[in-house]
Amino acid sequence: VRERIRADDMVIVGKKFYTASRATMHSNRVFEADSENRIFMPDMVSFYPDESSAHHWKLEPHAPGTQVSESGETFLRLELAAGSTRSIGAYTYAGMQQRWYPVLKTKPYQVEVWLRRRGTGTVRFELTGFYGKRPNEIPPIEFHPTNSWQKFTVRFTPGVIQDHASPGQMLLRFTGPGEFDIDNFRVFEADTEFLDYSPEEYARLRDSGMAALRTHGLIKTRRRTYDLEQLTNPGGLISAYTGQNTLPQTLKMLHRAGVRPWLQIEPHLNEAEWLGLVEYLAAPYEPGKDAPAEKPWAYKRYAQGQLKPWTDAFPVIDLELGNETWNRLFRPWVFESMTDAVTGRVYRAGEVYGLYQEYVIGVMRQSPYWASANFDQKIRWFLGGRANSRFGSDAASSSPSSAGEFIAAYNGGWDEGKGPPEELPASYAEVLGHTADVAIPVAKRHVQALRSIGHNRSSRLLLGTYEAGPGYALNGLNKAKVTPPQAATQERVMKSMAAATATLDAFLARQTLGMQIQNFFTFGEGPLWKSHAPWHRGGHAYPAWALLSMYNRELAGSSMVSVVYNGRVAQTTSKSAPLAKYDVPEDVSAYAFAKPDQLAVVLISRKVPNFPDTKDDGFRQFRLSLPFRSAKSLEILELQGRYDGHNVHESQVQLIRKAIGGGEFGNQVEPSSLPGMDRRGLAPASTMLLLFKGLNKN
Repeated sequence: VRERIRADDMVIVGKKFYTASRATMHSNRVFEADSENRIFMPDMVSFYPDESSAHHWKLEPHAPGTQVSESGETFLRLELAAGSTRSIGAYTYAGMQQRWYPVLKTKPYQVEVWLRRRGTGTVRFELTGFYGKRPNEIPPIEFHPTNSWQKFTVRFTPGVIQDHASPGQMLLRFTGPGEFDIDNFRVFEADTEFLDYSPEEYARLRDSGMAALRTHGLIKTRRRTYDLEQLTNPGGLISAYTGQNTLPQTLKMLHRAGVRPWLQIEPHLNEAEWLGLVEYLAAPYEPGKDAPAEKPWAYKRYAQGQLKPWTDAFPVIDLELGNETWNRLFRPWVFESMTDAVTGRVYRAGEVYGLYQEYVIGVMRQSPYWASANFDQKIRWFLGGRANSRFGSDAASSSPSSAGEFIAAYNGGWDEGKGPPEELPASYAEVLGHTADVAIPVAKRHVQALRSIGHNRSSRLLLGTYEAGPGYALNGLNKAKVTPPQAATQERVMKSMAAATATLDAFLARQTLGMQIQNFFTFGEGPLWKSHAPWHRGGHAYPAWALLSMYNRELAGSSMVSVVYNGRVAQTTSKSAPLAKYDVPEDVSAYAFAKPDQLAVVLISRKVPNFPDTKDDGFRQFRLSLPFRSAKSLEILELQGRYDGHNVHESQVQLIRKAIGGGEFGNQVEPSSLPGMDRRGLAPASTMLLLFKGLNKN
């Protein structure tokens, strides 16, 4: 091996640790030693096995045929001396006055754990913090394990909702003497499967109309990561990170939700594992015909209950190596410039990334199941680029087998080098001006870069965003200092009607330039980039998510067509002739979509009232010239509220649907003159969708 390794080679070395040592692995003389040494510790274990003679732990392999269901590779063995007490657990909840931890509901929660004991020691499940003391105490639950494996399942129901911010733990507390074996310690809502979406989340996904969901659950592992065995385990049986997501668990959820997978997988699997991944995803398994030893990965999938290949379950599966492989925050799974030891050529970081992805694809093509599963059509490889860099285009030029390049395109925030906004008209105007000032110029640069690469390819490169939406400044990133009051202000600004309108505007403007696939970051409840308010704040959608969902639902299957406004043709990749005309001011943007017998028009206000002109109320009148005389129906969907109204705590901004009715329009319409519409015109920072159906062009 030494003879094959040369200067500047990238070498990935993996090793499994089944125990840790304070004496040999930890030093206060090493920078970040405390956080780095956590990679040697199992989740929920907070002490070293050799820090005291009274307690010790190690990971032990399961015996073949173990009674433990979903056993994985190892279990935790804890040895305690008489009177020694140690706990296994973590801080998992807090109250409504914070935004980091979940807030427990007044509904049943299920506790599961497999236990085995030798000795006379005790073990109990308990909560600390708000639910660990009177008057809201959830009494500790005693378990009585024996010397044989046994699964314990109990439930508890909080009586009240915690209001204050103090966090609390859920843990198993062990007292010696004894040797305790522990596996699959889990706590989850009793009406939801472990690690699964809740019924409310499934409903939100279906209502969103989204086509694919880019998952973060399998990346950001840093130096503690997984092999293919762990990646393909049931949910929870993976040691890489606290999220505990695995490939089959993730695919099962997405299939149930009716969305395509966009999978991110860390780029460290070896060649045998990449081939095994093809087999796991694509190889059929027929009992009586196939043997587990011949198709171990297909058999594993089959034994998990997925009888047909995962490639049969989805029309297409998108794959991406790692996450932002240019971003040093995600080291070591990033790419840097390298020198070819044979030729002396220096490859830029993006080129190295593309070459590595092409290498992985080449390995997977050697699988006997690549062709039989039509992998070239069923799997699309995506590249994660960088908005203000050639990293992605360099990668695309080095990986002809990759389907496209995608960038992050946030409206403000640390990704754009912006600090926290203020609740001032100027800040809202900057948010609304992002599309013209940033989104369009950046998109044009990437479209042009990929256009030059595409001449040497057999298929057109896709271009889009892997993350987009309102952006946020974080304390410490870009050396920014974000105080708690500034963070609260930022939440209100970036979850306002203005930020929602700016988000849809940017998405649609990029679409006119050819960015076909765009992702909002991210689906879930909570602050910052999330899509919905926490359940205890109402669980409602934030305005940006509501607008993008409207687009997905109402305009699915439509083609974007050229528009003319103020005498100019808005640029579009569509080959259709201009379909509609707009007589609108410069601070209103317009987009049109057509499908048989239907025309949809999206109008977006980029205006803030009384800024910069203190006498300007921000409302805009406009006239729409139509390519038809009448329509059987007209519906208008409008995002309503104050321009600075937000949905952080309650729904101040709402999407309202109005049935206007059909009739003769005489080839033009002024929405402000229609029944029920505001006579002043398009409101500041608002979005309006006009949906004409049953067109009569005669």
